[in-house]
Amino acid sequence: MVFWLRVQTEVCRAERLQQTIKVRGCEQRTVVNRYCYGQCNSFFIPRPATAARRKGRRRTVTALSAIADDIAAASSSRDSRRGRALTWTAFRSCSYCRQKRVEWITVGLSCPRRRPAYRRRRVQIVKECACAALTLD
Repeated sequence: MVFWLRVQTEVCRAERLQQTIKVRGCEQRTVVNRYCYGQCNSFFIPRPATAARRKGRRRTVTALSAIADDIAAASSSRDSRRGRALTWTAFRSCSYCRQKRVEWITVGLSCPRRRPAYRRRRVQIVKECACAALTLD
């Protein structure tokens, strides 16, 4: 079976973001950060059906003609040649746009009405984004 996939180019980029750091009783600070935005590819490609054995094991149907027969018989969900239920499997891939490289910085906040009058907060700064595969079971 030959088929062609028309796959779009993945786009995932880091866009600028003004992020405000706030803590009650402290003066707010703004840092330049980035967020990830884009479109990543996902796939669902059917695989040959498997026939479940009595002891819970599965046997993969490998011949292309047998695969075509199994696809034609899918509406009945039974493998008429062997009387066993068919279990469908597939290649699934799902990717999403996320941070690829990050840096942690410490932001100092002035807190004139609190003791201590100075607080620190760690902030994750996104440096680079990329499409990443999501683990599917």
